[in-house]
Amino acid sequence: MNSITHSILNMFKCSNRSSSCKTNFMASALALILLLTGAYAQDNGDFTDSFRIDDRTFVNDAYHPLWSLVPGTILAYAGIEDGETVEQIITVIDETFMVIGVETRVVEERGIEDGELVEVSRNYFAICEETNDVYYFGEDVDDYENGEIVGHESAWLSGVDGATPGILVPGTALLGSRFFQEVAPGLAEDRVEVVSLSATVETPLGTFENALELFETTPLEPDVEDTKFFFPGVGLIKDDPLDLVSAVPEIDFEAIAGTGYNQIDPEFTDDFRIEECTFINVGRNPYFILEPGFQIFLEGDDDGEFAEKIVTVLDETRLVDGVETRVIEEMEFVDGELLEVSRNFFAICQETNDVFYFGEDVDVYEDGEIVDHPGVWLAGVNGAKPGILIPGTVLLGAKYYQETDLETALDRAENNALDSEVVTPFGTFSETFETLETSPLEPGDESIKNYAAGIGLVFDDVIFLTELTEASTDLVDSGDGDLVGEDITHPDGNVYNQILLTGQSVTMRTDGSEI
Repeated sequence: MNSITHSILNMFKCSNRSSSCKTNFMASALALILLLTGAYAQDNGDFTDSFRIDDRTFVNDAYHPLWSLVPGTILAYAGIEDGETVEQIITVIDETFMVIGVETRVVEERGIEDGELVEVSRNYFAICEETNDVYYFGEDVDDYENGEIVGHESAWLSGVDGATPGILVPGTALLGSRFFQEVAPGLAEDRVEVVSLSATVETPLGTFENALELFETTPLEPDVEDTKFFFPGVGLIKDDPLDLVSAVPEIDFEAIAGTGYNQIDPEFTDDFRIEECTFINVGRNPYFILEPGFQIFLEGDDDGEFAEKIVTVLDETRLVDGVETRVIEEMEFVDGELLEVSRNFFAICQETNDVFYFGEDVDVYEDGEIVDHPGVWLAGVNGAKPGILIPGTVLLGAKYYQETDLETALDRAENNALDSEVVTPFGTFSETFETLETSPLEPGDESIKNYAAGIGLVFDDVIFLTELTEASTDLVDSGDGDLVGEDITHPDGNVYNQILLTGQSVTMRTDGSEI
């Protein structure tokens, strides 16, 4: 685990070595030079298996389009398996249970075979307010025979014997995402892959178009496979061989008509349900900072030429497709000569923490003169829609469009790794989030980008992070935290304290007003 990019969540520059400088957040924030926000997930082979909870806020009684935790919700299922009638009843009960400091909602599941009760489980869930992921904290299981409890197979609980929470369903479903739902080594290790956002599912209640399909496996039983289907506004609609047969409250098919995923590409997610988002243009995602004045500098050798890029978050916004976006300027130089200036438009979805990309204006230069505007696109113009630059929760294998203009801009990304080491002039980052970018408009072209928690882009094909500038001095971050690890001395001589945020933080102005 790298002390710069994973276990350290935040770093503040201290001008002295006093303990008050190290522990007083507002005093440290006034001299803010760098704030690192910890990575949110780790990977276990091909599946993400570790998800942050210490800096998350959880709710246990909220509606979620794929897994409601509103007490009184009841979903009943029935089917035929090996000649036997099987039933399952899922009930969100009016009861909570504390697991590793999180007040979770109890969801009861009853399994019935040929009319006989065979299993009752009490499952513990909570919804992350920052990302809208449904976290799974464990389950108590009673196995029945002839009305008597005979065992507790597959019971597990976060915080016991190394078990940690998994994610049942993500806040943003992205094709190719692979993640563990249960993280209890040797007891419960269910894991899933998002294989479709355009499945058609027929049930006794009706036909659901454009449903989410999850393919489920477990390393504990390599030969066992399962497929589950979810539909927004309903939840689980099919768990082979079980079909949804009744629901409380009743399903209003007129209300949910057309609310499925409007997915077109079978491999890369292009529908992000932005109608469910409240957008902000000042804030930060773990791997993307959207605070005016923040600036990064990257340099490198590109086939013998000296390439530079300067990325600046401007104190400027632009209304795009009804959303007030933040303008980020990128300036690219080759051998000291200005090559391109682009103005890019971003906003963060408050519900999921996804960073949405709404378009860009591009000016290409020759000899100091503007000569072209390639790749210009804007959401809401010519059918273009916002894409996701960085997801709120980074999951291995996720595939998604960053740009969605069919004629001029179709960049798309795949999450390749969460632990790639990148050595830059600014420092060494051992656990960066890596994407592979391609575009159907430029077949064969590939680009690798690496992002470090709390900083953002640290590597872009051939250029590396060399320097950064803090956000505007009247913007600071305030919250509760503890010192962790040793101080880090940057090559420029600056000393950074490692401060772990243990609660929520807010971005404020130095006059005390909140952004």
